Amino acid sequence: MRRPLVLLNDLHIAEPCTFDWEQMSGNDRQRHCSKCDKPVHDLSTMSADEANALLRSAETPCVRVLRRADNS
Repeated sequence: MRRPLVLLNDLHIAEPCTFDWEQMSGNDRQRHCSKCDKPVHDLSTMSADEANALLRSAETPCVRVLRRADNS
């Protein structure tokens, strides 16, 4: 069972990327953005522990975040 992603509650993306996820090469968990030449991680495919570890990493990761109307 997945736990809530606590860090996502406070996650603010200052400059969201406008490049289309569907145009990126890769798989459902990670794709490569040719615009910025970085990997983009889909947090919705990760466990809470995986996503939190990625968000806590020293380097600021590029992530895909899908939010529901209730902000979850």
